[in-house]
Amino acid sequence: MQNDEDYTSQKVIDRVTLQYNEIIKVAKYGFYPNILSLLQLAQRGDIDFKQLQFANMMLPFLNVSGLQYVEAGFQDFVQTL
Repeated sequence: MQNDEDYTSQKVIDRVTLQYNEIIKVAKYGFYPNILSLLQLAQRGDIDFKQLQFANMMLPFLNVSGLQYVEAGFQDFVQTL
Protein backbone atom coordinates (compact mmCIF):
# COMPACT_ATOMS: atom_id res chain seq x y z
CA MET A 1 0.00 0.00 0.00
CA GLN A 2 1.42 3.33 -1.02
CA ASN A 3 1.47 6.42 1.12
CA ASP A 4 -0.46 9.53 0.01
CA GLU A 5 2.82 11.43 0.23
CA ASP A 6 4.69 9.08 -2.12
CA TYR A 7 5.05 11.38 -5.11
CA THR A 8 6.11 8.47 -7.31
CA SER A 9 2.82 6.60 -6.85
CA GLN A 10 0.31 6.91 -9.68
CA LYS A 11 -2.45 7.83 -7.20
CA VAL A 12 -0.52 10.84 -5.96
CA ILE A 13 0.62 11.83 -9.46
CA ASP A 14 -3.01 11.76 -10.62
CA ARG A 15 -4.14 13.86 -7.64
CA VAL A 16 -1.41 16.48 -8.15
CA THR A 17 -2.13 16.58 -11.89
CA LEU A 18 -5.86 17.06 -11.26
CA GLN A 19 -5.17 19.88 -8.80
CA TYR A 20 -2.85 21.60 -11.27
CA ASN A 21 -5.41 21.31 -14.08
CA GLU A 22 -8.12 22.78 -11.84
CA ILE A 23 -5.89 25.71 -10.86
CA ILE A 24 -4.88 26.67 -14.38
CA LYS A 25 -8.49 26.70 -15.62
CA VAL A 26 -8.64 30.23 -14.22
CA ALA A 27 -8.32 32.64 -17.14
CA LYS A 28 -5.50 34.69 -15.60
CA TYR A 29 -3.01 31.84 -16.08
CA GLY A 30 -3.52 31.88 -19.86
CA PHE A 31 -1.18 34.86 -20.09
CA TYR A 32 1.76 32.91 -18.63
CA PRO A 33 2.99 30.14 -20.94
CA ASN A 34 5.89 29.20 -18.68
CA ILE A 35 3.56 28.64 -15.75
CA LEU A 36 1.29 26.61 -18.02
CA SER A 37 4.27 24.37 -18.83
CA LEU A 38 4.78 23.17 -15.24
CA LEU A 39 2.80 19.95 -15.77
CA GLN A 40 4.83 19.16 -18.87
CA LEU A 41 8.03 19.67 -16.89
CA ALA A 42 6.81 17.21 -14.26
CA GLN A 43 5.73 14.68 -16.86
CA ARG A 44 9.16 14.88 -18.54
CA GLY A 45 10.92 14.54 -15.19
CA ASP A 46 12.48 18.02 -15.24
CA ILE A 47 10.74 18.64 -11.92
CA ASP A 48 9.09 16.04 -9.74
CA PHE A 49 5.46 15.91 -8.71
CA LYS A 50 6.30 17.05 -5.18
CA GLN A 51 7.66 20.26 -6.70
CA LEU A 52 4.51 20.58 -8.82
CA GLN A 53 2.44 20.15 -5.64
CA PHE A 54 4.35 23.04 -4.08
CA ALA A 55 3.54 25.17 -7.15
CA ASN A 56 -0.12 24.10 -6.82
CA MET A 57 -0.18 25.40 -3.26
CA MET A 58 1.48 28.70 -4.21
CA LEU A 59 -0.06 29.72 -7.54
CA PRO A 60 -3.57 30.61 -6.31
CA PHE A 61 -2.09 33.12 -3.89
CA LEU A 62 -0.06 35.07 -6.46
CA ASN A 63 -1.44 38.33 -7.73
CA VAL A 64 -0.72 39.63 -11.23
CA SER A 65 2.65 41.11 -10.28
CA GLY A 66 3.65 37.83 -8.59
CA LEU A 67 2.65 35.84 -11.67
CA GLN A 68 4.59 38.23 -13.89
CA TYR A 69 7.63 37.85 -11.65
CA VAL A 70 7.47 34.05 -11.80
CA GLU A 71 6.94 34.12 -15.57
CA ALA A 72 9.86 36.49 -16.19
CA GLY A 73 12.22 34.55 -13.93
CA PHE A 74 10.84 31.11 -14.70
CA GLN A 75 14.18 29.30 -14.80
CA ASP A 76 15.04 30.71 -11.37
CA PHE A 77 11.59 29.71 -10.15
CA VAL A 78 12.09 26.13 -11.36
CA GLN A 79 15.50 25.94 -9.69
CA THR A 80 13.96 27.25 -6.47
CA LEU A 81 11.31 24.54 -6.52
